[in-house]
Amino acid sequence: MGVVKKGKHSSGQSPLACIDLFAGAGGFSLAAHRAGLTVKLAIERDKHACTTYRYNFRRRKTVLEEGDITEMSPRALARRHFDQDNICDLLLGGPPCQGFSIHRINDAGVEDPRNHLIHTYFDFVRAFRPSQPNSMSRAA
Repeated sequence: MGVVKKGKHSSGQSPLACIDLFAGAGGFSLAAHRAGLTVKLAIERDKHACTTYRYNFRRRKTVLEEGDITEMSPRALARRHFDQDNICDLLLGGPPCQGFSIHRINDAGVEDPRNHLIHTYFDFVRAFRPSQPNSMSRAA
């Protein structure tokens, strides 16, 4: 059994669809595009990074949601951007790691609020269920 999707390319398979969390200026999105994936959704809160992202991907159909990811509903975004004919195959994202990176130096960074963003990342994994059969996918 496999996942049936619309929009086939030359290999007979449709391009894999992904989302990019903590997108920044679009490094992961660029790699995904170069690998032949379709980035349907990107999320970033820094306005300057969003400006750069929009410029870098102005010719792509990626939707950029600008704002605080902790205030967004992963389930609502999943419903809005993916349906029974289009599933999320891959979830990209690099939650900020500064708090963890400096943690070894006299416990610096232990209270860094960015450390909790890893939990938000996993909320998105649970909502989008990349490449797992769910109510938003069809089996062949």
